[in-house]
Amino acid sequence: MKKLYISTALCIIALFSYLYSQNNGNDRSYLSSLTLMNVEALADTESSVDHYWCCGNTGTCVKGDNFEIKGKFQSSPCP
Repeated sequence: MKKLYISTALCIIALFSYLYSQNNGNDRSYLSSLTLMNVEALADTESSVDHYWCCGNTGTCVKGDNFEIKGKFQSSPCP
């Protein structure tokens, strides 16, 4: 488990380093909502994570600045 945390931390550091170098560090608004949600999900402990599903392909399940996931948002697995 410790190796998983270390590798996750290294991946996050590499991601931020890459994004920083792409933007020269002048603009901090370069992280999209999806990226921020992924970072927050990685930071949460496994015991406190709630699971949600987007079922089907009609309607809008989740929408962010630069993305939209189709489906019906629900808290139980898709039938």
